Amino acid sequence: MLKTTLLTILSIGAISLIAFFVSTAYFFGAFDKNYNEKELVTHYENKKEQFSELVKYFNSIVPYDKEIEIEFDNNNELFRFGVVSIDTLLKNRSPMYLKWNLNIDEDIPDEILTSINWNRNTFSSLKSKLDEAGCIQIRSGNPIEIGFKRNGMGMYSYYLYKKDSSNDILNQQKKRNDIHFFNERMAWKYDGGAFD
Repeated sequence: MLKTTLLTILSIGAISLIAFFVSTAYFFGAFDKNYNEKELVTHYENKKEQFSELVKYFNSIVPYDKEIEIEFDNNNELFRFGVVSIDTLLKNRSPMYLKWNLNIDEDIPDEILTSINWNRNTFSSLKSKLDEAGCIQIRSGNPIEIGFKRNGMGMYSYYLYKKDSSNDILNQQKKRNDIHFFNERMAWKYDGGAFD
């Protein structure tokens, strides 16, 4: 009897330990696909028109005095949504809103939507444009950051630099070893999230 009980406890412990290691590996992206530069460049080249439409649409819905970042989890939920107010005269940035794991219809305050001139339909239009480009996230600014795929807590992203970017900015960015340019104004980056 004691032997059976001890064997049962050891079996449960071993199963729990295996489950812990598998779930930890899953959380940190051990089973996620890794992308190489050729795959990222090919994806962009195959979806260049959709990227252009996405950026054009996003620029049209982001007010000049705001920066917006948004990552979709699915059609109804956002992984992350943030709005920053920009005082263009003083060059100050003030965070207005930043939340994770949001239901689009229930969790985003109307005053935030009003401040950026968005409504609930704006999310579905933006999600459609991101889907067409094969991406999940976008952040305004220079560069515009377009999130391609997650890998654990990290993200493969495209960086699109505006045409009016100064050569100083571009040259400074090109010296970084974490940003990989594949044409004059387009680069990719893997951001490891909390561990980067």
